[in-house]
Amino acid sequence: MSGTTVVSFSGGRTSAYMLRHVLVANDDLDDLIVTIANTGEAHPAIRQPRLCV
Repeated sequence: MSGTTVVSFSGGRTSAYMLRHVLVANDDLDDLIVTIANTGEAHPAIRQPRLCV
């Protein structure tokens, strides 16, 4: 990928799968930004991103 890549990570399976593939597929991750947003709808899922850090 060229330029800045932004991945929205919710802590769920789908976003974790996407983030993993972005990390594996790219050697140069200097311009990678990972965001985490808690909407309040999936409160238990917010624990998962903390475990991934």
